[in-house]
Amino acid sequence: MNKKTKIAIIVAAAVLLPCGALALPLLFGLRKRNGSADNAAADSIPAGSFPLSYNPGVKLELVKELQRKLNSRMATAGILPTCDGVEIKSLAVDGYFGAKTLSAVRLYLGTDTVTAAQFNDL
Repeated sequence: MNKKTKIAIIVAAAVLLPCGALALPLLFGLRKRNGSADNAAADSIPAGSFPLSYNPGVKLELVKELQRKLNSRMATAGILPTCDGVEIKSLAVDGYFGAKTLSAVRLYLGTDTVTAAQFNDL
């Protein structure tokens, strides 16, 4: 692999993450298992576990609560997160920690994961 190819790969990765990363699980069919996204839910990550992090194939009630808290913050903050250059006015409260939830977490918490303390402070 030549130097130009390596640079192109690095630039593409930097540009496509975090929102472009949502496409990878979808391309490989990780979002839906056995015909239903809900089947992959709480078996993969025990409910109430921290830290919460990007994991679009797993649905958690705790992530729904995080999304509600982030939506409340977004309604009063004055600065909204963006995903692929598009302003996110509110998050879907679906329980999936996907690219848009990650963008909001990065803006308001300055990190890619949510600890129990950060969750309680939101």
